[in-house]
Amino acid sequence: MAGDEIHYLYRAGAEGDPVEVFSGIVDSGRYPDSRVLQKIARIVAGAGTGPNRDTAWYELAHLAAALAQGGVIGGARFGLLLGQETITVGGIRQALMSVMTPAEMVTVDAAGIMIDYGTSQFVIRFSRMPVLFGLYEFLSAIDDFSFFRPLQDIFDMLASGKLTEAAVRQAASQISSHMRNYRRTHMAYARREEKFDRLCAYLNARAETSGIWQIDDDAVFDFWKSHASGNDFRTFRTCFDGFIALIKVMESTRTAVSMSQAAPIGSDREAAELDVAETETVVIDDWVNPFTVFDEEAMQEVKFFKASSERRPLESLMFYGPAVLSLPQGYFRHECLGAVQTAITVDLQLRRGEESVRQRLSCDDAEPYIERLATLERLKSHLHRLQLAALHHIAGEATNDDLRSAARQAVARLKRKGFDLEDNDAERQELFSEAAVTLVRMSDHLNRCLLQFDKMESGLPELFDRDRREFSAIFRQLYGSE
Repeated sequence: MAGDEIHYLYRAGAEGDPVEVFSGIVDSGRYPDSRVLQKIARIVAGAGTGPNRDTAWYELAHLAAALAQGGVIGGARFGLLLGQETITVGGIRQALMSVMTPAEMVTVDAAGIMIDYGTSQFVIRFSRMPVLFGLYEFLSAIDDFSFFRPLQDIFDMLASGKLTEAAVRQAASQISSHMRNYRRTHMAYARREEKFDRLCAYLNARAETSGIWQIDDDAVFDFWKSHASGNDFRTFRTCFDGFIALIKVMESTRTAVSMSQAAPIGSDREAAELDVAETETVVIDDWVNPFTVFDEEAMQEVKFFKASSERRPLESLMFYGPAVLSLPQGYFRHECLGAVQTAITVDLQLRRGEESVRQRLSCDDAEPYIERLATLERLKSHLHRLQLAALHHIAGEATNDDLRSAARQAVARLKRKGFDLEDNDAERQELFSEAAVTLVRMSDHLNRCLLQFDKMESGLPELFDRDRREFSAIFRQLYGSE
């Protein structure tokens, strides 16, 4: 299911259609490289790389133009871009070379495609094409496929008459314009602020007797149960994200002096105060997801984390940062039962059939909370091994014999890409130095979380059983007839 990739959309305030469409792309399994999915999410959210946020649409228009020149138009283009079982650089290269016919303006070689406009040239490398394929898939599916036909018309125009850069720019401009409107509808910060107002109104009503806002796990769960039948807060994950975002906004506006005083905020500014109940004081500060460091190109030389068994269980914890300590039960609900709701949404979107949805409604396949806790404990040990391995590359003779031996053993046992006892040049030392700092930060955060989660351990089985029954009942109301 959608992991850290989708958080780029949440940061843009995305709800509803973009989240559902992108979740379908992630859960299709067609994109094995998570970095590709992250780039797609950034571009969709309006944070793409390049001279401006519309660079990717310009590249996509060039790709469509090159395909048109090579005879790949209409249904053939549709089949190429959406018909690949797995989207990889090698697979795209093989497919393109087999379907494109020689063209005067277009050259295809092992590196990619070059379009020669006479006065200038434009190159699209195969390494970039998985992202462009994903963007085409996203554009085709948004708003119940309503943009699919207009998109085909835009690309078909590139096959008529002599191809010019002006025609490609016009095509890119049409796509950019549509995406700007789409973002305003589905990702606008004004929409997010409207949702904050609803959360604030709920907290004000809940605080009528005490006069204090109490943002705790019960507040999140109760709010979701009373709003799940609507559109804006249909999923538990959306509610959880909303409350976490509200906590972060409030925390960022508070000074050190006001942390122990009332913090007026919300639609009723006279009545609203914040009290994160039943938890230690959490200083959220400017938390940055540590996985962004390991997503850097240089870091790809070393396999620090296996995607499904090591990275995925840590992703949400590292994305939310210290704010998650305010809602520990909500974290387990988000990861284990929220995942079931995401799977139901994807099943419905991809029309996998009534039986697939029906089997999920019971939540019998949900990951028990106690198992997630055990996974986090295991990953605590993994992070320790990674720190030892990094120490081997950066400490040299500065450590004592026992620690140096333990570091060598850690490297030897990590039989995966990039961990080599003898490969220790200056560039490798710099890479592991950066990794070591980030690994310490990850371990510190995980340890703080485990200290809180371990206090809940004895009650987790009972909490999971109760939550599973309640989530199942709500899912049957929401999706039983669908």
